[in-house]
Amino acid sequence: FCPNTTEVHIYKFFTDKWEKLHVLAKHDQIVSGIDWSRSSNKIVTVSHDRNSYVWTQEGQDWVPTLVILKLNRAALCVHWSPK
Repeated sequence: FCPNTTEVHIYKFFTDKWEKLHVLAKHDQIVSGIDWSRSSNKIVTVSHDRNSYVWTQEGQDWVPTLVILKLNRAALCVHWSPK
């Protein structure tokens, strides 16, 4: 993710350079945690805005499919379990 921003940028390495493929932009405050599940190809993000999103790739787009709004406090990290 991009530190100190509200966005998550997804890049892919092509032959000899990195190319930006997607920007995930739903959070209102700094994204403080992100994790990717290799087995399900889902991304989970948390933010100082107290929201959490589970992102699913649908075609060429990443869509927030599960949203948890207004946690008790800002989330600082997140991890899938099992890893």
